[in-house]
Amino acid sequence: MKKAFALLLLTVLCLVNYFQNSTPDQDPYLITDYSRLHPIKVSQVVKGREEEQIRDILQEAQKKHLSISIAGQRHSQGGHTYYKDSIVVDMTSS
Repeated sequence: MKKAFALLLLTVLCLVNYFQNSTPDQDPYLITDYSRLHPIKVSQVVKGREEEQIRDILQEAQKKHLSISIAGQRHSQGGHTYYKDSIVVDMTSS
């Protein structure tokens, strides 16, 4: 009984914490730079790795009439490097 109550209490606390601290920057498609001044909603974020993969991304963007944004270290001030509804090629190392 004590274990069930403790588990229930822990679950409730986790949910309360999640909803109290839920912020727009937890959205994986709301991207911004280091300054966090101008968040932009993008279509998808793709980790750039191989030349062939990047070629496929460019072809997909062309077919869907989407812009491409490239993320390096995300230190541009103001978020002006990202396009709305674009495909972001994330070139940061893992």
